Amino acid sequence: TQNPAKAGVPIWFTELGYDSRKGEDPQAHALVKAYTMGIVQGITCINWYEGIDGDAGPLGLLRKDGTPRPSYKAMGEMIRLLGLNPSCVGWVLLNDKHYAFVLQGNGRTVLATWAATRKPDTIDFRQPVQLIDPVTGKSTRVSTHELTTAPILIDGVPESIVAQARSNKTKPLPWNGDYSDAGSVSITFGKTNVEKGLHSQSADSIAADVVAYGGNARAGTVPGGNVFMVDPNFLSYAQTPIEITIVVRRNEANDPAKLELEYESTSGYKKAPAFNVPDNHQWHKATWKLTDIQFVSTWAFNFRINTGKYVVQSVTVTKLAR
Repeated sequence: TQNPAKAGVPIWFTELGYDSRKGEDPQAHALVKAYTMGIVQGITCINWYEGIDGDAGPLGLLRKDGTPRPSYKAMGEMIRLLGLNPSCVGWVLLNDKHYAFVLQGNGRTVLATWAATRKPDTIDFRQPVQLIDPVTGKSTRVSTHELTTAPILIDGVPESIVAQARSNKTKPLPWNGDYSDAGSVSITFGKTNVEKGLHSQSADSIAADVVAYGGNARAGTVPGGNVFMVDPNFLSYAQTPIEITIVVRRNEANDPAKLELEYESTSGYKKAPAFNVPDNHQWHKATWKLTDIQFVSTWAFNFRINTGKYVVQSVTVTKLAR
C-alpha cells in the first residue's frame, strides 16, 4: 500500500548471525528460528553470517579449523526436509500461546515450533507424529512433547493443524496481542515488564529494576532499556500524529537528569526538545506531540531516549486525531 510498484521486490537479509560464544546449541536454535521466520515472511534470501569463522569472531557454521558446529547440522536438516524453495502454509498457536508455522517444500509438510515462554509446556498432537531435533537430526515418534525454547520440526503435520494454519495465514501474528485497531500501546517496567504493543530492546532478560517510591521502575542507565519499538500492526509507515508520554523521576540521589528523545520521522531520525526532570519527589510526565513520525525501524528502533540518572515507570504511545 505504500509503494505498489515495489510490492514484488525481493528482500534479502545480507548479514544475519549469532555469536557461538553464547553457546553452540543456542546458535543452532537461532538459525532455525531465523530461517523459519524468513520463510514465513517471504524473504527471498538469508545470508547467514557466516559460513566459517573469520575476523568477526566465532559466528560460522564451521569452526575456524573447518569442523562443523551444531548450526551446520541444523541448516542441513532444514534443507533435507524442506528443500531449496520452501513456502509457508500459515501459522497456529499451540496451547493458545506457542507459535508454530506450517511449511511446505521438498514434497513435505513440516511444522516448526518452539515455546513462547521459558517455562516448558506439554503439547498434545492427538496422533503420532515424527519429531526431529534439528540440532542432532534425531527423529522420534511421539504423540506428546514437552516444548521448550529449543525449536523442533514435525514431519507429517496433522491435517487439523494444517487446516487451521491455512485459515490463519493472512491474519497478523498475535505477538502478545493484535494492536491493529488500538489507540495506544505501552510498556510498564518491573521485575516482569508489562508490554502492550510497545517493546523495549533489552526485554526482561537483562532488565534492571529498582524498588523505589513504592513501585518498580527501570533504571535509566540500563543498556537497551532506552530503545523502543511499537508493534508493526499499530504503526508502520503510516504518518499519523502521535503523543509519546514517559513517566519519569530522578534517581534516589536526586541527581540532575533530562530526557532526550530521538524518533524516526519522514526525514530520518530527529531529536525532539529535551525534558528536564524536575526532582525525585514524585513521578513526572514527559510528553512529546509529534506530527512527522514514520516508524519503519530503519536502524532497528522507532524511538529512543538517552541513558541517564533517572528511573522510568512507563512509556505510552498514543495516536492523535488528524
